[in-house]
Amino acid sequence: MRNQNNFEKISILKNDIEKNNNLKSIIELGEIYYNANIFSLAEKYFKMAVKNDSYQGKIKLGKLYLKENRLNLAEKCFKELADNGDSKFQNYLAMVYEKQLRLDLAIKYYELAIKNGNENSIFNLGLLYYENKQYDLAIKFWENLDLEDDPKLCISLADIYHEKNDLKKCENYLKLAGDNSTAYYLLALLYKEQNLEELSEKYFQLGAERDDIDCQIELYKLYESQNKYELVEKYLKLLVGNGNLDAIYDLAEKYMKQEDYNNAVIYYKILENKNLEDTW
Repeated sequence: MRNQNNFEKISILKNDIEKNNNLKSIIELGEIYYNANIFSLAEKYFKMAVKNDSYQGKIKLGKLYLKENRLNLAEKCFKELADNGDSKFQNYLAMVYEKQLRLDLAIKYYELAIKNGNENSIFNLGLLYYENKQYDLAIKFWENLDLEDDPKLCISLADIYHEKNDLKKCENYLKLAGDNSTAYYLLALLYKEQNLEELSEKYFQLGAERDDIDCQIELYKLYESQNKYELVEKYLKLLVGNGNLDAIYDLAEKYMKQEDYNNAVIYYKILENKNLEDTW
């Protein structure tokens, strides 16, 4: 039904473009193709919008080139308006320069965008410093942002404070990340480092409930060391459901030891099918 609706929508938009050269329809059609990953057609219509001097068309064409790593074309799309003081274009141009490893230019345009009120550039410049291990500069930018709605940012700040061996701040930022499986996993590891076993187990369980594979592996290993075989089986099955080949093998072996040959054959068969797939 969705494809049928899309075909009908495309037909209507093309008709409007042919008859009226409607700019809104040109951009909307480009977006449909972009969202469908048909980038050649998306490019066609975004370029058509640019020829009609469309601001949105320039952004969308530049973002398409940025996504496809056609960085010279992306730079060309963004540079003129960036140099004329447009903060959105400054932010995107900085992203181009960052991908080109021209970091001085990336920093220059992020700072210009921040000066012109672009909050996305605050995050992006902090990320640039974070990825280059300039942690104090990353903190300078990131701690001014609203953290409660951005678990990824909280986790990155937690990582910085873990590197700085400030475990309390690390813990605080991981908790600020909220109901997030990666934060739960990292909290569990943090408590494990400090030999706080009950807290570590609690957060591995919270992450496992959110289907985090790393948490499920940790719990499987923990319960195996404690000879809690029902829990071992529980987390092995969760790992099997997530396509973990080691878990499939371990579960098959477990059933063999229990002389539960029917279940053992089921899981060995999965491994056999995987091996066949790899040889095709």
